[in-house]
Amino acid sequence: MAAGERLQPCKQPLLPQMNTNSALQDAELQQEVVDGLGAHSPPPNSLTGRCGRSALRTFSTWLLVLAMAAALQVAVVRTLCGCAHQPAPVQWPHFLVVGDWGRGGEYNQSAVAAAMARKTASMRVDFVVITGLTSLQDPAFDRSFREVYSQASLQVPWHAVLGNHDYGESDAPDDPKCGAWNPRCFFSPLHQLDVRLAAPDPRWHCARSYRLSLAGGRVDMFFIDTTPLMHEYEKAPWRHNRGGLAQQSWEGQLRELEAQLARSAAPWKLAVGHHPIRTNHRPWHIYPEMRDRLEPLLIKYGVAAYFNEHDHNLQHLHAPHAGYHQVTSGAGSRVGPAFRGRKHSPFQYGGNGFVAVRLAERSMAVEYLGIDSGEPLFSIQASTPPPGPPYSLGPGAVLVSSPQQGADGTIYATLNNTVQVFATCEVSGSNAETNTANW
Repeated sequence: MAAGERLQPCKQPLLPQMNTNSALQDAELQQEVVDGLGAHSPPPNSLTGRCGRSALRTFSTWLLVLAMAAALQVAVVRTLCGCAHQPAPVQWPHFLVVGDWGRGGEYNQSAVAAAMARKTASMRVDFVVITGLTSLQDPAFDRSFREVYSQASLQVPWHAVLGNHDYGESDAPDDPKCGAWNPRCFFSPLHQLDVRLAAPDPRWHCARSYRLSLAGGRVDMFFIDTTPLMHEYEKAPWRHNRGGLAQQSWEGQLRELEAQLARSAAPWKLAVGHHPIRTNHRPWHIYPEMRDRLEPLLIKYGVAAYFNEHDHNLQHLHAPHAGYHQVTSGAGSRVGPAFRGRKHSPFQYGGNGFVAVRLAERSMAVEYLGIDSGEPLFSIQASTPPPGPPYSLGPGAVLVSSPQQGADGTIYATLNNTVQVFATCEVSGSNAETNTANW
C-alpha cells in the first residue's frame, strides 16, 4: 500500500460470522453459568457430582475459547478493513530559503521579508532555511532578525548555517588589525550558535552541521558548515577568533556527513551550505575545494538539491554529470548583480528575492521569487531520482530574444537587463534530439 494511502472503512467481516460479544461480556456470561451450576451441584462424593464438575470444566474451557476467538475475529477484521489504525497523512515539507540578509532591514531586506510573507498566502510554510548570515552580533539580532521578519506568517522555525561573515570576515578581511583584539572585526560564531538566542525568539535554530528528518523519515536535510572547507580563509587573521576556523576540522565534518548520508534511507536527500560549488558570479566559475571535497558525497548518495548562497543573487546551476540541482538563494538584502558567464545555469537573477520549495512523494517544486511580483521568476520541477528537468519562465521574467543553440550545444536566451536563461544539454547518440536530451 502506498505511503499515506487511507484504508477503506469496514463493510463486511472477512471471516465467517460468529458471536462478536466483547471479551468482557463473555467473561460475565461464563461467571453466571459457573455460579448457577455451583448453586445446584450435587454432593462432591457422588458420581453425579464428579461428572458435573468435569462437565463444568469442559464448558468453562469452551466458553473461554469462544471468547478469545470472538475477540481475535474483531481485531483481525478491524485491522484488515482499516478500522484499527488509520495512518496519518504524510505532511511533506514546504519551506522558504533566504540568505545574506542581516543588514538591519536595509538594502531591500524589509522588502524581501514582506514578499516572503505574501508568499505564505498561497503556500503553507513549515520553516525557513537560512543559507548564511551577515553577522548577527548583539544588538543586530533584534534589528536584523526579530524586527524585520515580524509578520505573523513567518513565525515558524528558522534553521540556519554559518557563513564566512559569521566566522569573522569583515569588510576589510586582509587588514592585519582584524584579529580577536579588534572589536570591529571580532565576529565570533559562538554568538549565533548560542542556544540562549532562542529564549527571546524560539524560531531561532543554528548549529555548525546537523540533520533534519522530515515527513516521517522520507526527507532528510543535511546542514553543512562549508567555511572550514575553503582554502581562501587558511591565512585569514580572523580564523583564530574564539570558536573560529582554527578550531574546526573539515575532514572530521565530512566523515560525519558521509556517515549520516550512508545511514539515511530517505528517498529525498537535500543539502544546505553557505558556499556554492559552481557560480557565474565569480570569474573562476567553480570552487575547487567544494568540487573536490563536498560534491563527490552529494553525487554518491543521491542528493537531489544543494541550497546555498555566498553569491548575493539568485542562480540555478545544474551540471549534467552531477545530477543534483544547485539552488543559490543569496539575495536577501544587498545584491551583486554582475554575472561572468552562463555555464551550467538555466537561470540567474541579480535582483532581490528568495526561493520557495514544495516537496511531495515524487516531485520537488522550486520557485525563485522577487520582490515586485508574486509570480515566480523561474521554476524547477524535479522528480526522484532527479533527472534534471527543463525550466519554465513566469511573468516576472520577460523574454527579449528567442532561444538559440550555440555550437557547443548551449541553449540560451537573453531576458530583461538582469536575467539570463540558458541550459546545457547532454546529448547522447547521433540521432538524439535537443528536446529529448537530459538536462
